[in-house]
Amino acid sequence: MGGKYDGPINFKVGQRLEALDRQHGSNIYVAHVAEINEKKQLKIQLDGYQSQYWCYPDSNEVHFVFFFFGFIYLFFIISVNF
Repeated sequence: MGGKYDGPINFKVGQRLEALDRQHGSNIYVAHVAEINEKKQLKIQLDGYQSQYWCYPDSNEVHFVFFFFGFIYLFFIISVNF
């Protein structure tokens, strides 16, 4: 993505979210927004890990809580019932 984001910021500092671990691309962790800078980038801190990174609010790497795990749970429920 380019160096500018003009959309709304629907996240707040300290807010919990689900985030992709960039070092292990398929792992999703509980994280929180550690900081928001003047470019509207979010500094993501993975809870329980030293890993931090910057991303824009519209990134596919961050979602509100239960976004990823909600889909996994829904898939599990559907697959068990068939």
